[in-house]
Amino acid sequence: MVTLGGLIVRAATKAVDLDGNGTAESSVTLNVLSTYPAKIENVLTNKSIGNAFTFKWANAGPGSWNGTLAAGTSTGVGTKWTWQTSSAIYSYTGQNCTNDICFTATAGLPVGTSRGPFVVPGRSLSTSGVTLSNTSLTSSLVTFFSPPKTLVTATTSSQQGGSGQVNYNTTLTNYTAGAVTAHLDAGPPGCCPFPNQLNCSGTCVDYLTDESNCGGCGIHCDTLHGQFCDNGACVASCPIGQTLCGADCVDLTSDPLNCGSCGHACGTNQICANSACFTCISPLQTACNNECVNVHTDAENCGGCGVNCNTLCPSTGQGACSQGNSCFCISGAGTNSSNLLAAPEVLVTLPPPAPVCETQAATQTVPSGQSTSLNCNSASYLAKEVLSFIHVCLDGSTPNPTTDLCLDGSSAFVGPFLQLVPDTSRPANGTIAMSLSPIAVSIQDTSGDGLWQPGESVKVNVSVANTGYATLFGGCAKISSPAQDLTPNDGINNPTTVSISTDTACYPDIPGTPATTGNCSTPPAVTPKLGNSSFVLSTDANYLGDTSRIFLLHFTGSANGNPVSEDVPLTLGIGSKCDPTNIQNGFDGFVGLYAPMAVAFPEDDPRSLPMPPKPFALGKTRPLKLTFSCGGLNLDATNALPPKIVELFDLTTNQPVDLTKININDSPNQFDPEFRYQSSLGGWIYQMRTKDLSAHKYRMKFVIAGTRIFKTGFELFKDIK
Repeated sequence: MVTLGGLIVRAATKAVDLDGNGTAESSVTLNVLSTYPAKIENVLTNKSIGNAFTFKWANAGPGSWNGTLAAGTSTGVGTKWTWQTSSAIYSYTGQNCTNDICFTATAGLPVGTSRGPFVVPGRSLSTSGVTLSNTSLTSSLVTFFSPPKTLVTATTSSQQGGSGQVNYNTTLTNYTAGAVTAHLDAGPPGCCPFPNQLNCSGTCVDYLTDESNCGGCGIHCDTLHGQFCDNGACVASCPIGQTLCGADCVDLTSDPLNCGSCGHACGTNQICANSACFTCISPLQTACNNECVNVHTDAENCGGCGVNCNTLCPSTGQGACSQGNSCFCISGAGTNSSNLLAAPEVLVTLPPPAPVCETQAATQTVPSGQSTSLNCNSASYLAKEVLSFIHVCLDGSTPNPTTDLCLDGSSAFVGPFLQLVPDTSRPANGTIAMSLSPIAVSIQDTSGDGLWQPGESVKVNVSVANTGYATLFGGCAKISSPAQDLTPNDGINNPTTVSISTDTACYPDIPGTPATTGNCSTPPAVTPKLGNSSFVLSTDANYLGDTSRIFLLHFTGSANGNPVSEDVPLTLGIGSKCDPTNIQNGFDGFVGLYAPMAVAFPEDDPRSLPMPPKPFALGKTRPLKLTFSCGGLNLDATNALPPKIVELFDLTTNQPVDLTKININDSPNQFDPEFRYQSSLGGWIYQMRTKDLSAHKYRMKFVIAGTRIFKTGFELFKDIK
């Protein structure tokens, strides 16, 4: 049984005993790196000396993460998988190998020795209805044998193309020294390419007609005695008016594949009527579902077969088609008459069909150090996320589809990957004056770590962009969040609320996006805008941590001289408090950088890069000082990893800078990029030399506790004496 909603998980780290000596020497960790899009890091650390394992972490991410863990060392080796989502996530734990984490020894210990389950923290995906017009989501595989090294990344992106067009692309990047082969499953998991199919152990079958899977997987009809499968039931003869053609009962008067006689199929753009084939001609010139229709005006086939405007109008049930380009709802119309037709008689109770695949399977070999684009296309719809899995063989071979083994016998790494695809329920075409989408969200919390924890009051700043063609003038957004049950699967109705003390933020004019060529390599001219003020939200100290919450931004304003409004969904994560008795590289408080340097923001913060009030003289040494804490406990060198500079970027030349140019001048290792703890300061310090730099503007990034990256900036000038 799975416990949902984080009921028994507060800490994000679980110490585990892999060598079986009674001491939990290794660890399984889950880190929340950012809140929007949510970025989650699953980490395995092996300190079981000399013992190597394969692992299956079933509740890592919205599915699972499987792979190989190299032979352990005293300092620890390991691997991690990061993934992102803009939808809701919630934490949960498992209690057996099918929904928790288990390890199997491959070296050191007797091969096949099992360890687990360990009841470790996990994350799962929950649909929140978030639609996007401009975002990027990445999954990546990292090993940290020393130093950490990113091996492979998979990135999916949607970019506003303007005038209602959104460009989609998926890219694989290989950072290893050899070729890497990656396989992407079709998504969502268990899907089939066509409607009315079941996924029976990886094989998709039409369970309405398949004699070996009639009405369900493995249900066989007695074909030796004349039975066949009709509408999911084994029957001995065809209904009145139908003829047996092969294994199917068909109506020869109207079946385009058996028109007038078995096997006589009508041609392209033809329909079957009265047992004869007819070609569709103007204006009803397109054959859809054995009818000639006008795709420019037909509400059920608007612009193409099966594009049903009625389904986009839940309040009226009646839609209309505008020149085949877009749908609109007919105000006050009654229910679509097609919905009033009596459903056909159901002879058997049928299982629900498998979901229809929204992403296609793909296998790609990526040369060392290169990136490969799997697709680049445009659509007139905003994006939604579809879960897939990526299988990676580091030896360059293709993962075996049955065993997931690579050619060298190692296990392929398999991790969740959320791809962006067009959401046909959210058109973003040129006839819509505006269509807003959240681009980035920052959390200004009382603890300074950029994450929202229970008991905190936070300022939320939301950056939005407009994929419509018309500028939104005088736009204001009101935020709300109805009571929500954070543990929906525990059988107990337990709605929770948040406090909203400032519910409205107004925005500068948000321009529409002009048309582009649709080339994914050309960034669109998107102009996101940040609100002029912040939403102020708070939770009480007993709020359930490691959960996510759905909010709604109700925008009002004017476009093209007319009043407009739109509801924009938004998901925010609420983390958990750090446990000072079990720190495990966690932290929930951050202060820095101290003056005269500028404060540091989390890397995902969309606000302008913080800069000191004035530039510094070139050649001087600048002390970088900060503190961070866990549950109020100030963390030092005895209980935390040291902060570490990971990037220096010259904003004037737009080029990265070698970190050895700012070497710490009071360390035995002058090229060490790590901060050191200074007891007299009660915090961490890095003496940054500037003599080898230029009189330019810079951006610096550093990682805290090995998990979260912060950014800051500074400027240097030549001190002429």
